Formats: sequence, structure tokens, C-alpha cells
Amino acid sequence: MEKIAIAGVLTAILSVQFQKEKPEYRIYLTLAGTCLILFLSTGRLEEVVDGIRQMEDYLALEPEYQRILLKVLGITYLAEFAAGICQDAGCQTLGQQIRIFARLSILAVSLPVLLGLLSMLQELCSACILCRVWCFRRWILEKRRWGRG
Repeated sequence: MEKIAIAGVLTAILSVQFQKEKPEYRIYLTLAGTCLILFLSTGRLEEVVDGIRQMEDYLALEPEYQRILLKVLGITYLAEFAAGICQDAGCQTLGQQIRIFARLSILAVSLPVLLGLLSMLQELCSACILCRVWCFRRWILEKRRWGRG
């Protein structure tokens, strides 16, 4: 984390210096600093991927759900990377559009998870209704058996 913080602060300081004398170099410097941080942070991404794989062992996640988590992670990381560069270049609208598209992409990628959750809820509700019907039937039979029905 220290390396990433130092790289970010140095890039920002140099960017401010170049803004006065050579403003056209500012975007290139920012892009270089951002790429450096991207490469430095890949170690952390490997830790996250390992954590997702360990979750699969503990929770018996299906491989499809693991792939979806990794896709969502990648979409988020790349979208924030690209949107930040666009906003630093002065293209705030473009950065916002990238973020909106990333959200839509995450929704599209995660639809199988949502559909699986809805399917499980439907099964749970149908099992609950069957349980209520069985309990009600048993209650009626008990009433008849004791002569109260």
C-alpha cells in the first residue's frame, strides 16, 4: 500500500508542476502514474482471487458463481480505471458514461445469480405452502378424531 500511495502522491505533485509549464504533458504523466499503480495493485487482485477460491471451498460455490464474481471484479476495476483517466483529462461526461455502462454490465453478468436466488426463494415458498397445507390437514384430522369437528 505504501508504494501505491507514494506513486499516487508523486504523480499528483508532478502533474501539478507540469500543469503550469506544459499542460499537455499532464495527461501523459497521469496515465503513466495510473498504469504504475495498476501494475502495483495486481498483487492485491491475486489475493482477492485466492480469497474467492477459498470461499468456494467453504461455501461449495458453483464454478459459475466464482466466474461471475471475478467478472464483476474485473469490470469494476477496469471501469474505475478508465473513468478516472477520462475525468483527469477533463472528460467528466465520458467518465460518467463508462461508470453507467459498467453498472449495466455488472447487472447483465450477475443475472444468473439473481435468477438462481429467485428460484431458491420460489422453492422455499412452495415448500412452506406445502408445509402449511400438511399442518392444516393434520389439525383437521385431530379435530375429527377428538370429536370437535
